[in-house]
Amino acid sequence: MASILLVIIYIAFISLGLPDSLLGSAWPVIYKDLNIPISSMGMLTMLISFGTITSSLFASKLNHKFGSGLVTSISVFLTAIAMFGFSISNSLLMLSLFAFPYGFGAGAIDSTLNNYVSLHYKKKHMNFLHAFWGIGTLVGPFAMSYAISNKLGWQKGYEVVAMIQLVISLIVFGSLFMWKKQREEQQNEQEHLNIFQVLKIKHIKYLMFAFLLYTGFEATMFNWVSTYLVKDKGISEDLGALLASIFFIGMTVGRIISGILSNKVKSKHIIRIGFLLIITGMIVILFSFIYYQVAVLGIIIAGLGAAPIFPSIIHRTPSLFDRKKSQAIISIEMFFAYSGVVLMPAIFGLIANYVTIQSLPLYILIIIIISFILLETLNKKVKNT
Repeated sequence: MASILLVIIYIAFISLGLPDSLLGSAWPVIYKDLNIPISSMGMLTMLISFGTITSSLFASKLNHKFGSGLVTSISVFLTAIAMFGFSISNSLLMLSLFAFPYGFGAGAIDSTLNNYVSLHYKKKHMNFLHAFWGIGTLVGPFAMSYAISNKLGWQKGYEVVAMIQLVISLIVFGSLFMWKKQREEQQNEQEHLNIFQVLKIKHIKYLMFAFLLYTGFEATMFNWVSTYLVKDKGISEDLGALLASIFFIGMTVGRIISGILSNKVKSKHIIRIGFLLIITGMIVILFSFIYYQVAVLGIIIAGLGAAPIFPSIIHRTPSLFDRKKSQAIISIEMFFAYSGVVLMPAIFGLIANYVTIQSLPLYILIIIIISFILLETLNKKVKNT
C-alpha cells in the first residue's frame, strides 16, 4: 500500500510542475496578444505566489484537520480551475483573477507532499519526487509550443494542461483511503507552530533567506528565460517556448542522477556541487554573446546544478531541526520560497523593462552566490552547535 501511495504522490507532483513553466514559455506571445506591458508577468507571478504564500501559512493546520490526501486532491482541482480560467482569459484582469487559486493550490501541494516524503522516505525518493515535478514542467512547455506553432493559440495550451490537472485530482481523490494512517501520524506526532514561533528556532533564518533567494533564481529562470532568448538572441517565439523546457530537462535529468547518488554522497556536498554548476552555467550564458546555442548550453548546465538543491534542502530539514516541528518548518520554508518567487522575478521584470533583459545571467549570479553563502553559514553554525 505504501508503494502505491508513493506512486500517487509522484503523480500529484507532476500536477505541481505542469503549470509552473507555462507562463514563462507562453509570455512572448501572451503579452503581445493582449497588448500589455512585458513587465506584467511580474505582477501575475506576484499574485500566483501570494496565493501560494497564503496556503503555505495554513498548510500545517489544513493537513491536521482534513488530512493530506483530501488537501492534495482539492488543491490539484483548484489548479485545474485556474488553468481553465487562463484558457478563456482575454485580458490582464482575467488572468489576475485566476492567478490566486492556482497559487493557493500549488502551495498546499508543495508543503504537504514535501513534508510527507521527508519524514517517511529516503533521500532518493525526495529527488525522484522532484524529478516528477520536472516531468510536469517539461510537458507544459511542449504542450504550449505545440499549440503556438500549430496556430491553436496559447489558450489551447492552458486548456490541455487543465484537463490533465483534473484527471490527476480525481486519481488522488480515489486514493483517500490510503492516507488514513498518515493522517493519524500527523495528528499525534506533529507540533503546530506559527511563523513567529518557527523563526525563533536557532539558526533557522539562514535557511529561510537562502531558500528565498534560491527559489527566486528558479522562478526567474522559469519566467524569463524564454523571453530572454527571444529578445536577446533573436530566435522565434515558438522556438523560445520550446527552449524554455531545456532548463527543466536539465533539472529532471539531474534529479534522477541525484536520486541514484544520494545514498552515496552527503546532501550538503550535493548542494555545493549544484551551486557551483549554476554559477558555471550563468557565466556561460553571460559570455554567449549573439549565439543562442551557447546560451542554451549554459541553461542546461544551470538546470543540472539546480536539480538537487531544493529537494536536498527539504529532506535535510527534519534532521537539521526538530523532526516533530517539520510540517510547521517546511510550511514556513514554502512561505519564504514563494516570497522569493514573488520578489525576485518581479524585480527582474523592472530591470528588463527599464534597463535591459540582457542582465538576466548577471542578476542570477548575484542572488545565487548570496544564497550559497547563507547555506554555508548555516552548515557551520549547526556543526558548531
